[in-house]
Amino acid sequence: MGATMVKPLVKNGNILDALPSQATLHVVMLGLDSAGKTTALYRLKFDQYLNTVPTIGFNCEKVQCTLGKAKGVHFLVWDVGGQEKLRPLWRSYTRTNGRS
Repeated sequence: MGATMVKPLVKNGNILDALPSQATLHVVMLGLDSAGKTTALYRLKFDQYLNTVPTIGFNCEKVQCTLGKAKGVHFLVWDVGGQEKLRPLWRSYTRTNGRS
């Protein structure tokens, strides 16, 4: 097995610097229950750790980037519950490119 060469997404910089300015980008956070998705979302949104309860359904928050050239970029973050009964709904929150 040989090493695989991967072309870098961004050369000599931060991936946030490559984002379009003044745009709203949609992000879906998926993961198993109790994985920390809601904690991560609220840490990004409020810059502090908050006590959370299991997500039934989803949380949706708009988070603004405040770093470097990406200042002003907004992320609409969907935090989708990870309980086993909710996992079939994950497909509703994602787009596919035709590949399986």
